Amino acid sequence: MTDFIIAVICLVLALVVLMLRKAYFSVPIFELKRRAAANDVYAKRIYPLVAYGSAFRLLLWLLLAVFTAASLVLFARIAPVWFGIILVAILLWLVFSWLPNAGFSKFNRDLARLTVAPLELVLRWTYPVINYLAKLDHYYRDEHTGIYENDDLHRMLLRQEAQADNRISARQIGRLKRILAFESAKVSDYLTDWDDVFKLSSEDNIGPKLLDELHRSRQASFPVMKAGSTKTIVGILNKDDVGLKSEGKIVDHMHTMIRRINKNETIESALAMFALSGLPLIIVVNREEEIVGVLTLKDALGSLLTPVVRHNDDDTTAAKRQAVNRLDLQSGEDNESTQ
Repeated sequence: MTDFIIAVICLVLALVVLMLRKAYFSVPIFELKRRAAANDVYAKRIYPLVAYGSAFRLLLWLLLAVFTAASLVLFARIAPVWFGIILVAILLWLVFSWLPNAGFSKFNRDLARLTVAPLELVLRWTYPVINYLAKLDHYYRDEHTGIYENDDLHRMLLRQEAQADNRISARQIGRLKRILAFESAKVSDYLTDWDDVFKLSSEDNIGPKLLDELHRSRQASFPVMKAGSTKTIVGILNKDDVGLKSEGKIVDHMHTMIRRINKNETIESALAMFALSGLPLIIVVNREEEIVGVLTLKDALGSLLTPVVRHNDDDTTAAKRQAVNRLDLQSGEDNESTQ
């Protein structure tokens, strides 16, 4: 009868240790430290013990192993073998299935408060040995983040946004989402299709009719084609370079510096090219060096505020470009506050 009572006590103590593990490590240690610094009573009470880190975790594992082994040995002396097997199966289920998924209750919290003093005393007595064993056993390394690619970071931000105790503002999370989208944004997401670009001929005469056409085009810069050619670009004309008093031909006012970029390059590379060249417009080509469109500095800078998330390659470039062009700086700020 004595063996049975001691076995039950050891089993109960093993279950208590399981609940204590849940109570002490329900939140990461850095969050517990923040709460303790903010004068959270519970956090201030348990943090000094949790701060022992891997040594404290190992102590709880050792206590769990000792109490579990003692109860199994004692039960084996007074009960059939099958009873011990069932008991082991239940304990394994508690450790690896129930504990990680169990909720954190007020009972766990109260139990942790009551056991801080005795556990800290035991840990102080055994610390040299426990700490040495913890250093030998590298089991308690930092847990894997579970993040491998940008998509994983995006999913993590969505989970963080929906988390009940999240303290990161929607504005900050929205900004992080846009940074991730910007990292993978391509020139093809923001280019203006070549068929939609208003183009000039180098031999066109400057006059009121041409100036009116330039202003009605809503473009700030224009590709200048070689006279009689639809494929050869010889320069770039900025709208501000000509006015009512301008005379002569387009060739007299255009800039001959031209930069080309592949449509599959990142928008970040395009911004670097804009910065180095000082041009407001870059010609976009495909793999065969055929012109497919133009990228303006305005659209490239717009990618910083409203990056396009590329779900598949079948999305039409025109539709994406129109969506970006509808957003100015103010709408970008409004969008940021609603993320």
